[in-house]
Amino acid sequence: VDALLVAMDHLHTTTQGKKLKSKVLMFTDCGSPADCDDSQLSTIVRGLKTLDAEIKVIGPSICLDDDEEGDGGVAAASSAPMAKAKTRTQIEGEAVLKNMLQRVGGDSLSFHDALGALSHLSRRQIRQTSTFRGPLEIGSSVKINVWAFIRVKSERPVSFKKLSAVSRASANPNTMAVKMDRTYHLNDEDETEVMKEQVISGYWYGKDLVPFISVDQQQMKFTSPKCLKVLGFTKLSNVPHHQYIGDSTVVFVPAPGDEQAAVALSAFIHALEETEMGAIVKYAFRNKVEPKIGVLTAHIKLHYECLIFTQLPFAEDIRQYTFATLETKKHQPTEEQLDAVDELITKMDLTHGVRDEDGDLVEALKPNKMFNPVLQRMFQCISSRALNPDDPIVELDPLLAEYVQPPRELLTVCEEQLSKIKDLFPLEKVEKKKKEDTTAAAVFKDTPSLDLDAPDAPPAKRMKTGDEVELSMASLSKAQIREVGSVDPVGDFKSLISCQEVDMFDEGCLQMKRRINQLVFDSFDDQFYGRALDCVVVLRKAALEVREPDVFNDFLRELKPRLTGRTSDFWLRLVKDGISLVSSAEANNSSVSPEEAKQFLTGGDELKIEIQPETEETEDTDDLLAMM
Repeated sequence: VDALLVAMDHLHTTTQGKKLKSKVLMFTDCGSPADCDDSQLSTIVRGLKTLDAEIKVIGPSICLDDDEEGDGGVAAASSAPMAKAKTRTQIEGEAVLKNMLQRVGGDSLSFHDALGALSHLSRRQIRQTSTFRGPLEIGSSVKINVWAFIRVKSERPVSFKKLSAVSRASANPNTMAVKMDRTYHLNDEDETEVMKEQVISGYWYGKDLVPFISVDQQQMKFTSPKCLKVLGFTKLSNVPHHQYIGDSTVVFVPAPGDEQAAVALSAFIHALEETEMGAIVKYAFRNKVEPKIGVLTAHIKLHYECLIFTQLPFAEDIRQYTFATLETKKHQPTEEQLDAVDELITKMDLTHGVRDEDGDLVEALKPNKMFNPVLQRMFQCISSRALNPDDPIVELDPLLAEYVQPPRELLTVCEEQLSKIKDLFPLEKVEKKKKEDTTAAAVFKDTPSLDLDAPDAPPAKRMKTGDEVELSMASLSKAQIREVGSVDPVGDFKSLISCQEVDMFDEGCLQMKRRINQLVFDSFDDQFYGRALDCVVVLRKAALEVREPDVFNDFLRELKPRLTGRTSDFWLRLVKDGISLVSSAEANNSSVSPEEAKQFLTGGDELKIEIQPETEETEDTDDLLAMM
């Protein structure tokens, strides 16, 4: 009784004038006499109802159902292990608690049930605290007072502490915690120790270490004063979701009690919603922190309105990768295949994926209903080890595994559709082609024996001479080239057009043009420009040798207009090396005069192009592998 009175007084003092949800947890074994008459009990009940406090009693097994009462109104817990008989004082105390719980609508748990509840799925309660209080600045004259709260943030697993295994086995296991110490030593023979105060940071700049003391490091930082400033507005379609970064989402609401701020912010939110725009802002939640660039989007619900801030990346945060296109003439899905996949997506729609307790279809895998299996698994193991130190790690709860699996009902519904897709998209096993044996024994296995006097020697064959054959180790060991590849396009092109069996010049030129386009337009920055330039040079030389200048001139005329933007650097390389159209001075059958060829590079104007000297490019990895 005294503990309840103290708890009620504490709640009344701390929650006065605040709208908070109160809860009282009472731990007792009812071993002390319950000196409480009906008037005192009525006073306690009125106080709990006034505070609107939820009360739970953890201790004895109290049955609140009158139909299941036992001796003294107390029912033994069926799930609890065998315990000793209760005293008369405990029985009387439990009767008082039962009366109070029934009148205030409270609940009770036995110690055994409370320990079991520790292994159930739970979520850590986070206190609602603001992370920013200040004005939302729009221009130089509009300021709206707002508060910021973290809405979504990645939850981290609990960190393990280092303990002493020796202390655990000692008489005082409470001293298991250890203190870590770190020392610094020079990288010399004596490993000279250096005091922590004499250690500074350094950064590699090439092969040199550049030292910075703590004062320098503070001055190096780019910081900003506390602010939330609108930089401009843009359509939300210009801010793709895959560019959202950061580990948290922040919501901005008007400052409590500021009616003008509430009206102004509401107008701002509705304007963004109606125009489908987002506000690009600079955000620093406190002074002297690195500023963030993000987008504010409108969020309107029935009972509240707010702005949601999501961080956006800078140029260094974006990874620019080039991937092969999925649109090929060889592999085009049929209408039947498209319809089958469309039907599968419809049947696996999570909007009405599972049925609730009432049998109604509800959304499946909602984030606010799913617990992180990694965190829950760790919590399950820790609670099990704390209660049963000598037992092995418990098995994985099947409920946790279901969180990262498709709902069973969905799998049952779409099973037929999955079988249909399996039939429409058959998989064929492709046999690996046997590599051609290019060893010396394989190359010369059919060569006639040089020992003509041997009794079993085959008749000697006449070797071809002159232009009939070109015999070399390279020709014997190298497979026949069928395509201009990306590893050695120049070598492949030369081998292709020098084929004596079939005239492959036109096909080789066509493949070389495609390969040049790919190297230029799929290059990350200027990674493949050097290789593409070599291809242009060898294509021009080949066109001159066979006296077909139009093959190269038409290609260069088509390429020039496309070299804009980031690929304009490749055109500058062509200009620097003087690679222009094949003129009549080089080939008599060319329709391009030397003046026109010169003018083609400059575009008719005297362009001033400053070209930095190129550093020697390193060979790409695939080139090195090809050479090996």
